[in-house]
Amino acid sequence: MVQLDEEAAAFLASQRVLSLAAASGAGPVVCNCFYALRPEKARLIFCPQNEPRMVEELARSPAASAAIFLEANEQSPLRGVQTTGRVAPASAADIELYYASFPYAREAGQTLWRLDMDWLRFANDPPLLEESRRWSRAQ
Repeated sequence: MVQLDEEAAAFLASQRVLSLAAASGAGPVVCNCFYALRPEKARLIFCPQNEPRMVEELARSPAASAAIFLEANEQSPLRGVQTTGRVAPASAADIELYYASFPYAREAGQTLWRLDMDWLRFANDPPLLEESRRWSRAQ
């Protein structure tokens, strides 16, 4: 079992939308996706709805990055997660977890994916990102 930073895991569990980025020979692509967290696997399950180029890039090269942040302005603290990892099709258990979070998605019948996080930076009100907390699967 992988142990995510407890505060970062709580933040990820409280949110629902991520910005996912990937790149290959065709260049970078980014999309926003609903996601569900599987903390014991350090995994985000998501559906790149109607984003065929993202699916093509993920099939070509499974390396991806994601960002999940609360809206902020210059007076509010920066709070969120940046992460990198490897993408693969979601497992049966991942799919059931996603549908438990988004029951209406079952009707769409789209392919679900997972991002197995290798690295994570959690910014929680730091004046500078250098002071944020970091996690790595290798730790």
